Amino acid sequence: MRTLLAALFLLTCCQPNSTPPRRDAIWDARPAFWVWNASASTLQINSDNHPLYWQIYEFPRDAKSSLSKLATIDDLTRAGNCTPVIRLPAGAQTLDDIDYLDDVLRVTKGWFGNAASRRIQIDYDCPASRLADYALLLEKLRRELEIDHLSITALASWIDAPEFQKFSKAADQIVPMFYDLEPDHPLEITRGTPRQMTDSATIHWINRWKSCRTDWRAGLPNFQRLTLFDAKGKLIGHMQQWDYATVNSSERFRRVSAPSPSCAVFEVQEDMKVFGVAMKSGSLLVWRTTDDKQLIRALTAARAANASGAVWFAHPASAPVPARSITHLESLQHGVTPMPKLVETRLESGAVTLTNIGTGDVLPNSDGTPYSLVIHATPELRFDQIAAGDFHSFTSTGGSLSNSELVREIQLNYFTLPVGSTLRSRSHLFTSP
Repeated sequence: MRTLLAALFLLTCCQPNSTPPRRDAIWDARPAFWVWNASASTLQINSDNHPLYWQIYEFPRDAKSSLSKLATIDDLTRAGNCTPVIRLPAGAQTLDDIDYLDDVLRVTKGWFGNAASRRIQIDYDCPASRLADYALLLEKLRRELEIDHLSITALASWIDAPEFQKFSKAADQIVPMFYDLEPDHPLEITRGTPRQMTDSATIHWINRWKSCRTDWRAGLPNFQRLTLFDAKGKLIGHMQQWDYATVNSSERFRRVSAPSPSCAVFEVQEDMKVFGVAMKSGSLLVWRTTDDKQLIRALTAARAANASGAVWFAHPASAPVPARSITHLESLQHGVTPMPKLVETRLESGAVTLTNIGTGDVLPNSDGTPYSLVIHATPELRFDQIAAGDFHSFTSTGGSLSNSELVREIQLNYFTLPVGSTLRSRSHLFTSP
């Protein structure tokens, strides 16, 4: 019966479609965010009521034995303006496993309980050739879960599938993802020219989505990624725990290329274990993040293509290594150039703080070098206990740590400073005679 319905679906979608294009969308300048995990910080920061798409379950193939709940309905209620997300394994097997889908339906129905309002997003990378079957699944979920508003993520290339326009009617909202659109080729990695997270392909696919008649938001990246390749450019995997400052400042990694301000390639200098991962000498690490110029182009294209806004993957409090703050992204979506504004404050404790009160983050330098807060000794200020504190490192001119009163200048080094963030030195960095 399911096969017959899918065939009828395909037959219908191949007929001339006289449905007029939807009216121009109203652009929502508020950033919306995907939330990968439930954390206390995420619960507390949504005071501006940003739309959140919050993953509540990631259903493994054996949903009965290894399912884990990522968030409760109370979590989402406290955060406000949330759409729960269930994530299904990519590939055709998901659609063909009826028992698995019944488990998904049962567990999700239990999660909702007696909730009055029922919104949901399905995150599933369906093969384009199976969109008709996916539409049937969406219709079943809508009916049996009594869904008020059904959102789905999408692959950018779905827009060119023959049955897409018919399929798109099964959802109330679609969030196509416009990043990581093409895989890396080993030769590109070894040459030091890996693909960017967003590039000209991003703009191409966003423009193609102008033909979509269902409400849609552009899915854009808001994270940094560090990927390990072997010496021949073969993918090993993505780092889970890492930090930008260590990669750029350690002698164990040699920067071999930086094809753009948002991408750099490093060569591992010795056999070692770092960030919890064993690495061979000669292996390659590729750092990638977003680029403001590309993001502005993507947002401009999305607005012109009749998108109703953008969804950022992911919320800064949720992404393992976020790329931009909420304020920075708000500036971008309002068409305003984000601008940092740094304020230095000297405290009675002898500490110094540096705070970004602007509308834009301090982003990594394109050459990987740190920024520096420079403090000079004066007759009214002498250095005492010199240490970096929250800053990454320090350098000094004149004197020494044991003769700090002779130090003439200190540079407190840092790599990034998001809007609203503060770096604080150690107390007693300086004294006033």
